[in-house]
Amino acid sequence: MSLGLRRALWLRAGDARRRIAAERWPLGRSPLLRVLLVVAVSAGAASMGCVGGSGLSGRDVPAEAELPTGPVLVLAEDATMRPGGEAAARQAATAVVYHLIHDGGRSPASVLGQETLDQRRAASGDASLQEPLDVLAEAAGAEAILYLRLAELSPRSGTGLMHPTAAAAVRVVDADGRRLFPAGEGERWIRTDLLTRPDVADTDRSAQERVLADALGRRVARLFFRWRRPAPGERVLAERERVRAARGGAP
Repeated sequence: MSLGLRRALWLRAGDARRRIAAERWPLGRSPLLRVLLVVAVSAGAASMGCVGGSGLSGRDVPAEAELPTGPVLVLAEDATMRPGGEAAARQAATAVVYHLIHDGGRSPASVLGQETLDQRRAASGDASLQEPLDVLAEAAGAEAILYLRLAELSPRSGTGLMHPTAAAAVRVVDADGRRLFPAGEGERWIRTDLLTRPDVADTDRSAQERVLADALGRRVARLFFRWRRPAPGERVLAERERVRAARGGAP
């Protein structure tokens, strides 16, 4: 069979396949349907915030509970009994205070850090946290105490496959000893994982503990105000921008 004849047969077979496809799905033969499809896709993209922007849209997450409007003492205690645990617990408490003020909209006077309790109890020489929470709240001049018990702090060493993890149990008690959060018995558990970050080395345990404590404090604070959950992929883009800025704009 000559080359010209084989080419002619191949073209004819292609025409037959296109004709069968057009009969099964007539959209390709209808300009009106094409226009309607374009309009529908554009309207859907616009409603999701995908036109003229990054193509990403998050959602609001409501608060699980509300804190009293008066002063609230944020107190963290280390229960891991490991090196760096006490410092990580205090840093997590500092992060809670920061995010309640800067993200949650509370006034600085309404959120008391642990240093407030330390200053008021320095004269007595007793800085332990063994007293009931309501007594500690009263000692700090607070209406309630947001208590965070650091129960897990696991930074990664070397090339381990496990992600660094931190976990804490949270509860809120007022100065009269009444539980405000969570309802009923028990505590509200919060866990956070540290994914791979180019600016945090696997062997730098102290850096991992700082990042874990900050992330844990942010998640605890978000229990008490409405916040926006990023859309899938938005964190990746934000991390790329952060790394690019750290490198001076280099890709």
